Amino acid sequence: SSRVSAERLKASGITDGLSFAFRQLSAGGGPKKIAERVEGELKQRYGAELSGPELEKKAQAELLAAMEAQLASEGVDVKGVTNVMEEVSRRNRELFALPPYVLYVARAFSTLEG
Repeated sequence: SSRVSAERLKASGITDGLSFAFRQLSAGGGPKKIAERVEGELKQRYGAELSGPELEKKAQAELLAAMEAQLASEGVDVKGVTNVMEEVSRRNRELFALPPYVLYVARAFSTLEG
Protein backbone atom coordinates (compact mmCIF):
# COMPACT_ATOMS: atom_id res chain seq x y z
CA SER A 1 0.00 0.00 0.00
CA SER A 2 1.20 3.52 -0.71
CA ARG A 3 1.76 5.92 2.14
CA VAL A 4 0.93 9.60 1.96
CA SER A 5 3.62 11.88 3.29
CA ALA A 6 2.76 14.81 5.55
CA GLU A 7 4.15 17.18 2.91
CA ARG A 8 1.93 15.76 0.18
CA LEU A 9 -1.12 15.87 2.45
CA LYS A 10 -0.45 19.52 3.30
CA ALA A 11 0.19 20.36 -0.36
CA SER A 12 -3.18 18.85 -1.30
CA GLY A 13 -4.95 21.69 0.51
CA ILE A 14 -7.34 19.36 2.30
CA THR A 15 -5.85 20.20 5.68
CA ASP A 16 -6.72 23.89 5.19
CA GLY A 17 -10.36 23.07 4.53
CA LEU A 18 -10.61 20.66 7.44
CA SER A 19 -8.91 23.13 9.75
CA PHE A 20 -11.38 25.83 8.73
CA ALA A 21 -14.37 23.54 9.24
CA PHE A 22 -13.18 22.30 12.64
CA ARG A 23 -12.38 25.84 13.77
CA GLN A 24 -15.95 26.91 12.96
CA LEU A 25 -17.51 23.84 14.59
CA SER A 26 -15.42 24.13 17.76
CA ALA A 27 -16.51 27.75 18.27
CA GLY A 28 -20.12 26.52 18.61
CA GLY A 29 -23.24 28.62 18.30
CA GLY A 30 -25.11 26.56 15.74
CA PRO A 31 -25.55 27.11 12.02
CA LYS A 32 -26.52 30.78 12.29
CA LYS A 33 -23.42 31.73 14.30
CA ILE A 34 -21.18 29.63 12.08
CA ALA A 35 -22.58 31.42 9.00
CA GLU A 36 -21.89 34.80 10.65
CA ARG A 37 -18.30 33.82 11.49
CA VAL A 38 -17.66 32.44 8.02
CA GLU A 39 -18.99 35.62 6.44
CA GLY A 40 -16.79 37.66 8.79
CA GLU A 41 -13.69 35.68 7.80
CA LEU A 42 -14.52 36.03 4.11
CA LYS A 43 -15.03 39.79 4.49
CA GLN A 44 -11.63 40.05 6.20
CA ARG A 45 -10.04 38.11 3.36
CA TYR A 46 -11.81 39.66 0.36
CA GLY A 47 -13.15 43.03 1.53
CA ALA A 48 -15.79 44.24 3.97
CA GLU A 49 -17.67 46.07 1.21
CA LEU A 50 -18.60 42.88 -0.64
CA SER A 51 -22.04 41.31 -0.37
CA GLY A 52 -22.75 37.62 0.28
CA PRO A 53 -22.91 36.56 -3.39
CA GLU A 54 -19.78 38.59 -4.20
CA LEU A 55 -17.91 36.98 -1.32
CA GLU A 56 -19.05 33.57 -2.52
CA LYS A 57 -17.74 34.26 -6.05
CA LYS A 58 -14.37 35.43 -4.69
CA ALA A 59 -14.03 32.34 -2.49
CA GLN A 60 -14.99 30.04 -5.38
CA ALA A 61 -12.49 31.72 -7.70
CA GLU A 62 -9.72 31.30 -5.12
CA LEU A 63 -10.64 27.66 -4.58
CA LEU A 64 -10.70 26.92 -8.32
CA ALA A 65 -7.33 28.61 -8.78
CA ALA A 66 -5.82 26.60 -5.92
CA MET A 67 -7.25 23.34 -7.27
CA GLU A 68 -6.03 24.10 -10.79
CA ALA A 69 -2.53 24.92 -9.48
CA GLN A 70 -2.46 21.70 -7.45
CA LEU A 71 -3.50 19.58 -10.41
CA ALA A 72 -0.99 21.31 -12.68
CA SER A 73 1.79 20.74 -10.13
CA GLU A 74 1.00 17.02 -10.22
CA GLY A 75 0.87 16.94 -14.02
CA VAL A 76 -2.83 16.07 -14.20
CA ASP A 77 -4.49 16.67 -17.55
CA VAL A 78 -7.95 17.83 -16.49
CA LYS A 79 -9.43 17.53 -19.98
CA GLY A 80 -8.24 13.94 -20.23
CA VAL A 81 -9.74 13.05 -16.86
CA THR A 82 -13.03 14.65 -17.86
CA ASN A 83 -13.18 12.66 -21.08
CA VAL A 84 -12.51 9.40 -19.23
CA MET A 85 -15.21 10.14 -16.62
CA GLU A 86 -17.77 10.98 -19.29
CA GLU A 87 -16.95 7.84 -21.28
CA VAL A 88 -17.13 5.54 -18.22
CA SER A 89 -20.42 7.12 -17.26
CA ARG A 90 -21.79 6.74 -20.80
CA ARG A 91 -20.78 3.08 -21.13
CA ASN A 92 -21.96 2.01 -17.69
CA ARG A 93 -25.04 4.10 -17.00
CA GLU A 94 -26.65 1.46 -14.80
CA LEU A 95 -23.54 0.98 -12.63
CA PHE A 96 -21.67 4.25 -12.75
CA ALA A 97 -23.55 7.53 -12.52
CA LEU A 98 -21.77 10.79 -11.88
CA PRO A 99 -23.68 13.63 -10.25
CA PRO A 100 -24.06 16.45 -12.79
CA TYR A 101 -21.99 18.86 -10.68
CA VAL A 102 -18.90 16.63 -11.05
CA LEU A 103 -18.97 16.99 -14.81
CA TYR A 104 -19.69 20.72 -14.54
CA VAL A 105 -16.63 21.22 -12.34
CA ALA A 106 -14.52 19.09 -14.67
CA ARG A 107 -15.71 21.08 -17.67
CA ALA A 108 -14.91 24.32 -15.84
CA PHE A 109 -11.36 23.08 -15.30
CA SER A 110 -11.12 22.12 -18.95
CA THR A 111 -12.19 25.61 -19.96
CA LEU A 112 -9.66 27.19 -17.62
CA GLU A 113 -6.93 24.85 -18.85
CA GLY A 114 -7.66 25.72 -22.47
